[in-house]
Amino acid sequence: MFPLNLGIRAHDMRDGEFETVVKMMRGYGLKHAQLAPFKQFGTELKNHNSLSPGFANHIRHQLERNEVDISVLGCYINIVHLDDEIKEEELSKYFTALRLAKNFGATLVGTETGSVGNGYTLENYKEESFERMLASVKRMVNEAEKWGITVGIEPGVNHPLHNIEKTEKLLKSIPSQHLQLILDPVNLLTTKTHQNQVLITNEAIEKLGNRVAVFHLKDYVIEDDKVKFVPLGQGIMDIKPILAYAKYQRPLIQISMEETKEVNLVESLKYIQSEYEKV
Repeated sequence: MFPLNLGIRAHDMRDGEFETVVKMMRGYGLKHAQLAPFKQFGTELKNHNSLSPGFANHIRHQLERNEVDISVLGCYINIVHLDDEIKEEELSKYFTALRLAKNFGATLVGTETGSVGNGYTLENYKEESFERMLASVKRMVNEAEKWGITVGIEPGVNHPLHNIEKTEKLLKSIPSQHLQLILDPVNLLTTKTHQNQVLITNEAIEKLGNRVAVFHLKDYVIEDDKVKFVPLGQGIMDIKPILAYAKYQRPLIQISMEETKEVNLVESLKYIQSEYEKV
């Protein structure tokens, strides 16, 4: 039986020189990082035009020396902004990430779909918002195919891509294998639906699993009638459906922890391994 292939968002580790951070990740037994360049190197990078092949190569070499892969090159943008000029600027950032992904050592560039308003709005659930998202994703996939890179889209309850049905519709509309999913079941839960978390997780895996490239793993509690993220093992999320799928159907699929900082990492890793052994 293959081991669990765990990683973490690099910016959830403590601050420090990047290679030091990568060495710490490896020391915890983590195999890959979700790297968001502008979160990780915010003081060095002014905007997406600051990126270059030389910079990306430098980061790749640091990762390679420590045998840490990039699971997701994070470029989380708003692909449905109602101001077309802003939307085009956002897509330009994403296209830059696609162009430089191989220099970073990445094969997948991840994003959510954003919002047609400022933050959460019911307008995101309208068909025209889905169509606006679809038009952007088609362009993203066309660009990704040129570079041999994969677009990783992450659904979320507050976005135009907000449930399993809409995600199926997107995948049927764009059958290209250069479009894959980053699946975080917690992002599909609300305060009204979270008690059905196992059912929702299993349905997502059943209907979307063959297009999932990476899982996000996080935990939550309900506080003040809101979903509040907590370190893994300190909440009420049942992660066993994901772990069982990884163990028996998709060995070594990359699973990236979220919202678990390094201070909690030892206990969270013990918890995850314990759950993995149960399934």
